[in-house]
Amino acid sequence: MSLPEFGREVIGWGTGPKDAKQRLESIQKSDLREIQDKGTTLAMAEEWQAFYE
Repeated sequence: MSLPEFGREVIGWGTGPKDAKQRLESIQKSDLREIQDKGTTLAMAEEWQAFYE
C-alpha cells in the first residue's frame, strides 16, 4: 500500500500536515473498525508509525 493510499483512503487525513493534524484531533474509537475493515493490521499501523517518527 502506498503512502498516499494509506493516508487518504484508510486513515482519512487528506493531504499535508494541516489535514493530518485535523484528523488526529478528530479521530474516534469508532473509526478504528472502519480502518480495520479496510485491511489495516496492528503491524501495518506500527510500521507506518515508525515511518512517520
